[in-house]
Amino acid sequence: MMTNRSDPVVFCHGLFGWGADKFGGFPYFLSVQHLLRKHADRLPPCIFPSTGPISSIHDQACELFYQLIGGRVNYGYDHARKFGHSQYGRDYTGKALYPQWDAEHPLDFVCHSMGAPVVRMLQHLLESGFFSREDSTDYATDHCYVRSITTISGVHNGSTLTWILGVDPVTGRINKESPGLRILVGILERYARLQAKLPGVSRFYDLMLDQWGITPGKVEREQMNRLLEDTAYIDSLDNALYDLTPNAMEDLNRRLIEYPDTWYFSYVTRSTIPFGRKALPVPYWTHFFLIPTAFAMGTRVFPEEAMPLRVQRLWRANDGMCNAWSQDYPKLGRDASSRAGRRSRRERKAQHWETGLWHVQHRSRKFDHGEVAMFPHFLRRRTVRRYFMGIFKVIDMIRLRGD
Repeated sequence: MMTNRSDPVVFCHGLFGWGADKFGGFPYFLSVQHLLRKHADRLPPCIFPSTGPISSIHDQACELFYQLIGGRVNYGYDHARKFGHSQYGRDYTGKALYPQWDAEHPLDFVCHSMGAPVVRMLQHLLESGFFSREDSTDYATDHCYVRSITTISGVHNGSTLTWILGVDPVTGRINKESPGLRILVGILERYARLQAKLPGVSRFYDLMLDQWGITPGKVEREQMNRLLEDTAYIDSLDNALYDLTPNAMEDLNRRLIEYPDTWYFSYVTRSTIPFGRKALPVPYWTHFFLIPTAFAMGTRVFPEEAMPLRVQRLWRANDGMCNAWSQDYPKLGRDASSRAGRRSRRERKAQHWETGLWHVQHRSRKFDHGEVAMFPHFLRRRTVRRYFMGIFKVIDMIRLRGD
């Protein structure tokens, strides 16, 4: 199928996700792994890195860079000092997934959920020279390290689920006393303690919070209290929950621009149907564990100070985790003259594609947030596999146009 099979495709997981070396070998991108087993001779090699599943967009972007190219993770002195965690993370020296990565060997990224803003942040850091630091190896990077970014259920404009879980819709500040957040933090706290007592657990699922002092086999009660109860982690605004708010993404979108020689594609998912001014989940399209969140996102009314009611209606349709409107391309924080957002619905219109613009390739009205990743419906597995074969085809087409 693919004419250029030498360059790998990097698949980046989303919130609470994992890479190829975690979760007992159970793949996050289940359908992609099936395609690789069945069509290995027709597809390019694929890389499945692991970044901190609840870490901030900035921290995950740094971890992704060093996993690919090698070296010890450096989050940046100013960033670490501002948010109160260590400047350095894990060391991937000698463990690089693609050590030859440079502008002459660019990579194509396929990102699910939170992986979308993570890779956009990575490209921003590459262009800004963030990784060329006096206290580490000098990496002369630029945005050309990234040939294309393809997002699936991408959280480009945040998710109102964060507001439902306990973030103040107006200020964007996290309310630690909210029931939803207390449950979530309680689960993370228990797992972090288990990971500390039984280091082998991290081989199954790793929180990767080394920068916060939480490492397998080494954690103290005081550290956990500092992380989950005091201001260091929750109140620092350097965490996944805050970064995925519409408040935070509006600010990020002002900084994370599109570059004129990079390809940008998005694939939108939703599993709700309109019901008056609301949106309700369809059980067959929505996994049972996402029905409560899909219902809440499709019916909840937020203060007008956070978002006008007429705009809230645009955000009703969702896939149980992310609003469909948010998945198109970056909108919040952009003015009307933004180059982002030109649509191209089908592959047959490839002659109209342009670099530097977002192209909405497909709007799936019957997929929830998990179906395109780790939870494909048993009766629709072939549909999801064809979905990813279409993505591989798009990547092949842009590689041909660049050769």
